[in-house]
Amino acid sequence: LEQYYQSIWRLIGAKYYDESKLNGWETWYDKYKGKLLTVSDLEKALTSMLEAVGDRWTHYTPKDDIERYQARAKNGIVGLGLNIATNPDGTVRVEFLSYASAAWDSNRFRTGDVIKSIQVNPDDRASKMVDVTGMPKKEVEELLQQKVGTKINVVIKHDKIEETVQLTFAPDGPQPIALKALPNGVGYIRLPSFGSNQQSVENLGNAFVEGLAKLDERFKGNLQGLVLDLRGNGGGAVDLAKMIATLFIEKGSFIQEVERTGRN
Repeated sequence: LEQYYQSIWRLIGAKYYDESKLNGWETWYDKYKGKLLTVSDLEKALTSMLEAVGDRWTHYTPKDDIERYQARAKNGIVGLGLNIATNPDGTVRVEFLSYASAAWDSNRFRTGDVIKSIQVNPDDRASKMVDVTGMPKKEVEELLQQKVGTKINVVIKHDKIEETVQLTFAPDGPQPIALKALPNGVGYIRLPSFGSNQQSVENLGNAFVEGLAKLDERFKGNLQGLVLDLRGNGGGAVDLAKMIATLFIEKGSFIQEVERTGRN
């Protein structure tokens, strides 16, 4: 267990992009020497070590959390599609909306909205409105994940105005590539992701090319511009992103990886 812990320590020490965030990193090497007796001990140690980096994209997900997510999905527990982050003052903001989710379909939320409070099962007299300011992000996320059919009130603030939005938890709808013909010869394509496996990458790539052909035909070969909508796109295969980028960038580099040493 110690060797595994130290291998993760070495990996981050050698590869993490911002070396300045690793100040005092050497102190973590022996921090748990002789203390890692169980897998649970190892997971707690890894969680603490990665939190010390201070980067929300660098974290360790314990096995129990993964199993809990899987069990919740199996039991019909879904999210609203509100992906959140915590501001320095403890307030909770909407980071982005998952496409075809209940929150997206409501057309009431925007990126940057502050979530003030949440009430699950508002029709239940025993239900109370919960102020989420200062609450750990994990606890807020659990409030935003409930069984299909459950109602929820979410109080948000934007443009200095507070608004209560009532939603019902439901599975996300299908995420097809969307096409529109806009005025002045401009086409619109919404791409939900760049694929999670080989089959989805191929399907999305083919649908994207076919969509371009349809728009070009719609404008009789006089397509003047194209809006590529990537809102809520969670990423995916680099190869598909490269293929699509070649349609927009005629020459030069469009992907560049910079190592910590400055090597391109």
